[in-house]
Amino acid sequence: MLKVVQFEPKHLKELSLQPAQAYMSPQIMKPDYGTSFVEAGPAYTGIADGRVVVCAGVFEMWAGRGMAWALIADNIPHHFLSIHRAVRKFLVNCPIRRIEAYVDVGFEEAHQWADILGFTLETPQPMRGFMGNRDMYMYALIKE
Repeated sequence: MLKVVQFEPKHLKELSLQPAQAYMSPQIMKPDYGTSFVEAGPAYTGIADGRVVVCAGVFEMWAGRGMAWALIADNIPHHFLSIHRAVRKFLVNCPIRRIEAYVDVGFEEAHQWADILGFTLETPQPMRGFMGNRDMYMYALIKE
């Protein structure tokens, strides 16, 4: 069972990232990195079987526009449906009208998940070098 709690920076240190996000480990382990998540907008942590399995939220860029983020643990296929439901509920209840999500070009499961969550691909071509040496696509969820 997934327990959702308010995100705390220490949760990042307890998160063993899935292989497709492992390149982010050096960044999220920086001492003050998690503090930026707390200050930027609503953020939550999912804990299952005593283990941090997801940290997610939205950076509020300005009124009405935010950027969704999710850092997911490795080896959690039996918890993913619970994670999906919690994230979907959060997105439905989030008051931000436009929520963007950036997905690594080669992370096919994340592209599928963005689509299932109701995001629409807005960049027909990848944004080259968007995250350093990583190319990304941008998706958006716009609430009418």
